[in-house]
Amino acid sequence: VTTILSVLLSIIQTHGHSFIIENRTGEAGAIFGNAPRLCYYLAITMPFIIKRFNFSAIFYILAAIYFKEVYLLFFAVAAFCFFRGLKLSYTIASLIMSLLIVGGYFYHDILRSFSLRWVVWRPTIDAAFLSPLFGHGMNSFSSSVVQQSMPEGYQADNAFSSVLQIFFSAGIIGISVLSYTIYKCFKNITSFNLYKIINSEAAVSIIFLIMLSFIEYPLEAPKLWFTMCFIAALFLKQKGAVNADDKG
Repeated sequence: VTTILSVLLSIIQTHGHSFIIENRTGEAGAIFGNAPRLCYYLAITMPFIIKRFNFSAIFYILAAIYFKEVYLLFFAVAAFCFFRGLKLSYTIASLIMSLLIVGGYFYHDILRSFSLRWVVWRPTIDAAFLSPLFGHGMNSFSSSVVQQSMPEGYQADNAFSSVLQIFFSAGIIGISVLSYTIYKCFKNITSFNLYKIINSEAAVSIIFLIMLSFIEYPLEAPKLWFTMCFIAALFLKQKGAVNADDKG
């Protein structure tokens, strides 16, 4: 219900109206602030919906087309194929076909998006390597990174990539801590219980979140933190239950 209402409100906001929050600029995004952050929410919650209602993948595909977010379509097709139990070859073929069709249609939008991101990524990478071990610290991005070529003098307040943001803020130490945390989460997963754990919605959601963090900035969206914590806790609970069953 929250997902559907958020998308509908976002569409209404596109025309400059909002019944819940002030939205004078008409920027779509419902309660999440803008379209990218709304799509992050859709991406990390879709496994819970698609596993129970396979046909809902159509809704996410349409949302991906409307918001011009190709990764959302990629996740929707992947989740549908995975939870339907399709063979890997069919899944890969479906993903490639979907990306070619939608990617070809939004070719210019994709190029424009990545060209704007590179304007942010390049100086961020340069600045990050000035202090690669410990990084520059929290809340120092705006004062340390200047994007000379951004249109209309716009200055990004984050690196447009959560992984790159962590590297900039906390350096190699921060990336190492993050990698170790992920390792601990997936530790003790054997070939016998791998399918049971990965087949859970929470595990697929975390995999989507990790992939998304390389090209987007979901970890910098405070309105998503509660959802992320809930998904992480659910994953650990499901992992513990599977491991307990195997021991028993």
